[in-house]
Amino acid sequence: MVPAVALVAVLIIGFCSRGLPTFYRSVMTEYPVSSAVPVGVAAWALAGLGAIAVLIAAVATSGESLSRKPLVAVGLILGLVTGFVATSIAVKAGNDARYIALTTADPTEIPAMPTSFGARQFTIQLSDSPVIDSQTDWMLRPAGAGFVVLTRGEVVAYASNGKARWKYERTGPGDNSVNALEVFDGGRTVVLYSEHQTVALDAVTGQTLWAEASPPLSVNAGSLWALGSYVPRQFPISRDSRNGRWNGFDARTGQQLWTFDEPDKSCQPAYGESARHAVGVYACEGRRVRLMSIDPVTGTPDWDIELPGPQPAADERNSVSIRPAGTGVAVTIEESTFVVDVDNHNVSALQPGQQVAATQNSSGAFLVTLSPYPFRYELRRMDGSVECRLPPDTHVGKTMAPLTNSPDLEYVVLQDQIVLDNTGGPAKVPNEIQVFDRADCARADQLPGVVTIGLLSAPGVTLVLRVDRAGAFVDGFQ
Repeated sequence: MVPAVALVAVLIIGFCSRGLPTFYRSVMTEYPVSSAVPVGVAAWALAGLGAIAVLIAAVATSGESLSRKPLVAVGLILGLVTGFVATSIAVKAGNDARYIALTTADPTEIPAMPTSFGARQFTIQLSDSPVIDSQTDWMLRPAGAGFVVLTRGEVVAYASNGKARWKYERTGPGDNSVNALEVFDGGRTVVLYSEHQTVALDAVTGQTLWAEASPPLSVNAGSLWALGSYVPRQFPISRDSRNGRWNGFDARTGQQLWTFDEPDKSCQPAYGESARHAVGVYACEGRRVRLMSIDPVTGTPDWDIELPGPQPAADERNSVSIRPAGTGVAVTIEESTFVVDVDNHNVSALQPGQQVAATQNSSGAFLVTLSPYPFRYELRRMDGSVECRLPPDTHVGKTMAPLTNSPDLEYVVLQDQIVLDNTGGPAKVPNEIQVFDRADCARADQLPGVVTIGLLSAPGVTLVLRVDRAGAFVDGFQ
């Protein structure tokens, strides 16, 4: 009886194991590994070996002349050795750390945002290609004690003095290198994305916070589409316009915190963010445009208003747009634009022919473009009042580097100065950065001959992204 049962077990295990080698090879060479798969495969293999051993022992001991005790002892020893070896191999095969090159840094204070432009203190090469297009293989974000850069799968965090603090790189298995990153929690958390894994790191130290194969917090799941480019999320919120649902997460743990269902799913939504709130704008047929602000920590609506202006028709609801403006947002409804200071519950209207030049910055000021051409520019506060007007020969260049995707790239408003790319315009200015004092908008400095592709303010430093024949670079000014 025993030999027959053992034979059936061997046949069943063999039949069910036909695709196991292919499955194992695929999982272990194309995805981040864990000990679960090799341990499971080892257990399955040991079960098969055990069935074979039982079959052999049953056949070998069917006669009375052969003593069973030596065979039992040998079988026990072989079973222990085989189990130990299989377990050791499985644990080693499931060690994903061997594919990760990681260095960390000690905790440090995060520098304050720069108040003025200053002079160039360092230069870091981002790429050896001067071509900036959809294939550009680098990203840069303000984060931690300075900024983080992704180049060809390697992530490096730099301090405000341009010195590297920590590094992260995934070398396998297969093509699992980091291909995108996002920064949350006011620059405290960096989330890295590869094809089959998402990893969160502390932006200051580089310590791993969590890693998941398929977390719901995924790249671009809640990115904000504005004026032909993706605006980076400040808050870990994914929005699904199909079912009108918002999902809020804790970027430090990767866990979902809350869910919010939009009140009217028949309206056309547009999404934005202020300095402290997530914002939804809804164009509903036959009604005024509705704006709601959501607390990103609790998911609780704390402001719900109807904006003044026209009621968009059914075929014009897509014409409603939202873009960042200082610490708030600018909402355009057909030909009308409103600057909304969400955090302080204030709305101000622009005059016809005026447009907001998008920017996100902690100083709470933004530029307004005055028509007709040649354009003039005014610096305004979040309440709509004018701080000053830039000189008439000023032109804000349109600089948008792929994969950096930030509205700050056109210009930067610091506490005491304004920095912008003055390339182009009526005067056909060739490649020049200009600096203006905020007190009176007087020109304070200019850097000719700089082919700028972006401007960013980061903790302790202002960053100039530029290209020349040797490639793409970032210069730090302090």
